[in-house]
Formats: sequence, C-alpha cells, structure tokens
Amino acid sequence: MQNFESNPYALQSHLDCLHDSQPRKFSFKAAKLSEFELWQSAFRDELKSILGIQNRTPKVESVNQIQSIDRGLYMEEHHAMRIEKEVVIPFYLLIPKTNPPYRAVLVFHGHDPSVQWCMGVYPDEQTPEN
Repeated sequence: MQNFESNPYALQSHLDCLHDSQPRKFSFKAAKLSEFELWQSAFRDELKSILGIQNRTPKVESVNQIQSIDRGLYMEEHHAMRIEKEVVIPFYLLIPKTNPPYRAVLVFHGHDPSVQWCMGVYPDEQTPEN
C-alpha cells in the first residue's frame, strides 16, 4: 500500500487505509442454515436502517421477464419489477448451469452500457482491454 503522507492527493491510499482498519461487522462466517438465517436477519435490519427504509415494505405489483439469453455457462434473464404504479425497476438475473450451491452477487451498475459490461458482455473484443 502506498504511504498516504508521501502524496497528499492520493485519495485511494487513504480510502484503502480506512477500509483496512475497519472491523467487518457482517462478514459471512455461517456454517449452518440457522447461522445464516441469524446473519441474514441482522444484516437486513442494519441495511434497512442505513437506507432509512426500516418501516417500509415495498409492494411488488408484478415482475415480468423481458428477455432470456443463453450465454453458455449461464442463462441471462432480463426482468422488470413494478413496485408502484409509476415505478419499474429493471434487473438481470444470471442463472448458472452448474449444480448448486450458488454464490449470490449484487452488482450496482451505472447506465447503459455498463450493465452489460458488468456481466462480461461487450460490443467487441477490444472493449474489455480498454
């Protein structure tokens, strides 16, 4: 790690230092289903509190599959979830073709085309190298 004092404009070094010095309150260590359920409940409560939505439960009115593409090792499904009359949340669900257990990964992307790039789908062979 780069010394923060050597470059006062090295924000990344400062952030790395802050990250490395913080305890991992919700690091996942469950070995049994009961341990996972306790971890999941505590994590959800904390996340809702941080987001300021602990007393709100969004009503999902509908979920529609828009597209399904076979990507070889997995299926890519594009969905739209309507949570209110005028609010639709698009999301992708990648389903491995291998046997479980699976590891869940949430990716918060920017705007098009980064959602495709996060999934490893590029317009050409040069794009991932840039």
